[in-house]
Amino acid sequence: MASERPTCETCPYWYSEGDHSIGECRRHAPTYVPATMIASANSSWWETERDESCGDHPDFEEYLLARARKRFKEAAEEAWEANSGKTSS
Repeated sequence: MASERPTCETCPYWYSEGDHSIGECRRHAPTYVPATMIASANSSWWETERDESCGDHPDFEEYLLARARKRFKEAAEEAWEANSGKTSS
């Protein structure tokens, strides 16, 4: 179960040379970057930091489900405790 938030660093689509904190997300095709934004027109992958996160990470859905289960369990326990001493009339 994914208990920690999935990050770029743990994603199979993320590429970084060596021990860098910035890498490239290669989940989708490179994006065209017009010459007005950089010195010359180019295509590149999105640069991300290793601790960023997105919904394309393969473990993201499992992470969200684990969080939802935990919150549901906590809410159910609180409701049980709140109603444990009460009787219905």
